[in-house]
Amino acid sequence: MMEYDKQLKEYGILATNAQVIIKDNVLSIISAQIDKMKLECEKLKAKKIKKIHIFGSEIQYIYFTEDTTIDIDFIYCNFKNQVIAKKHNFNNIITFKQCIFETIVDFSKATFNCQADFFASIFKAEARFINTKFLVEQSDNNKIVESDFRESVFEGNAFFDRAIFQGRVDFNISTFKDKARFIETQFLAEQDNGEIIENNFRESVFEGNTSFDGAKFKGRVNFGISRFKAETSFIETQFLVEQDNGEIENDFRESIFEGNVVFGGITFQARVSFMFSNFMGEALFIDTNTQNCIFNHTEFNKTKFIKIDYKNAETYTFRNSTFKDTLSFENTNISKLEFDNVVFNGIVTFNEANFSNEANFSNKPSFTNCTFSNQFNIEHQYIQYRYEDIEKTRDYSQLLNYRDLFRKLKSNRIAHHNLIDASELHSQELYARELELKHKGNKTIKEHIEKWQLWFYHKLCDHHTDLLLNLKWLIIAIGLFTSLYFISRLIQDISILESLNPFGICFSIACAFIALILYWFGHIERLDFFASLNAVITLWIICYKPQLIFGIANLLGNIKYNGFENFLITIYTIVIGLIIFSLQKTARKNSIVPN
Repeated sequence: MMEYDKQLKEYGILATNAQVIIKDNVLSIISAQIDKMKLECEKLKAKKIKKIHIFGSEIQYIYFTEDTTIDIDFIYCNFKNQVIAKKHNFNNIITFKQCIFETIVDFSKATFNCQADFFASIFKAEARFINTKFLVEQSDNNKIVESDFRESVFEGNAFFDRAIFQGRVDFNISTFKDKARFIETQFLAEQDNGEIIENNFRESVFEGNTSFDGAKFKGRVNFGISRFKAETSFIETQFLVEQDNGEIENDFRESIFEGNVVFGGITFQARVSFMFSNFMGEALFIDTNTQNCIFNHTEFNKTKFIKIDYKNAETYTFRNSTFKDTLSFENTNISKLEFDNVVFNGIVTFNEANFSNEANFSNKPSFTNCTFSNQFNIEHQYIQYRYEDIEKTRDYSQLLNYRDLFRKLKSNRIAHHNLIDASELHSQELYARELELKHKGNKTIKEHIEKWQLWFYHKLCDHHTDLLLNLKWLIIAIGLFTSLYFISRLIQDISILESLNPFGICFSIACAFIALILYWFGHIERLDFFASLNAVITLWIICYKPQLIFGIANLLGNIKYNGFENFLITIYTIVIGLIIFSLQKTARKNSIVPN
């Protein structure tokens, strides 16, 4: 049996095969086999030892005093048995660099009043830092991390519940192979805009279920390029850093969420970026203020945005993103919703969604260069644009975007057999095309003709969607023709006035007066007033000479007409033919939707 090193034995260290160096008040132990290590700080101080440095050693058992008052470095060490330091106080720097902990590590309720360094260490069993306090104050030196867990590997559960980090904390490139819990953990480092992020989880890998529920981040947070392979939850997590400059304060860029993830009741005081992130599982955003969220080049699978607190209207903006499966907005109060170059591969639903309580042009959802591959369930009023709404847009490229949107939504409605909405969207597509041609420079002759054709059918029947409007113009056309024909005949023979029924004249005057009163007080529109007058005239021709309604057929009889009347009948026949053709097409409203 090998004897323990006598010199180390005096310090409470039972070790063999040790290379011992004492220099400048530093006790260095190299490549030792340490069976037991019970640090007695007062005895070490009596020997004027201010720091212990242990390198490349294997340690069976280690016992810390309740108050550790000397610096301790463990580098490349292997701890074979449990490391228990519950409720202990560490008042000087303690370092575990590139160490291996074979079994449970428990620093629960311990207090680190100094820098704590676990750089590149491996925890092969459960690591407990529950209610642990890392109280060293944040340094003015922006290159110092007060709590360093960079490149650490947690092979068992890692519990940091209710821990307090007063200074900066760094888990960069760390791996959590089992559960990782940071429930109600407080990250209290203040934002200082230095190079080192206050709370750094960049490139970390979370292989087990992960929870940051109730955690509080006062400084900047970086989860960029991190990978969450199982269920992840950020419920009532507070990201309290204030927006300060052009940098992103809360960074989830290029993160991958392979399992389901929940962001519930989140507080984002500043910007949070999910740029180039990938949500491969189901993503739930519950009562989360998304107006500071940046979704750009983001890929979603099944996604829900749910609001329980219905009071505050939210802003949602998605750019260059893809929704592979269902996208759902439930009970949301939306003030602004923008989709720019977004692909919808799944069903999109708006369940009890409300766009600022009323749908008007200023807050309708915006879809620019989007692709709809599946059912898009949104109340039609939120994608319904009047001609006057679109006419407000003077930008030629925006008009192209509108037409592209209406075309895609129309195709989507047709594919899912909603032909009535598809018909209205087709009209909106033609509105946009009409205005597009209006604002386009250097039009060809064909485009000029198309522009006036669209204008004509827009005014005539709202592109075959308004049967009543079509009937009004039919009555107006008959009435105008009758008036002009009557004037022509009256010029030739004024005596025809004697054949008119006086009661009919009185009735016509009364109807015209009533129509004028209704128009004067704003009860009917100008077109309705004009149609009312012509309806009276049309009634006269029906009573006295109904055959005139049939236009050019009158030229085939024995009655002789002068040149003006022949011209008038010919023009009337062409116009009435177009109107009747449009009338029958409008009456068959569902059949006009393009296949």
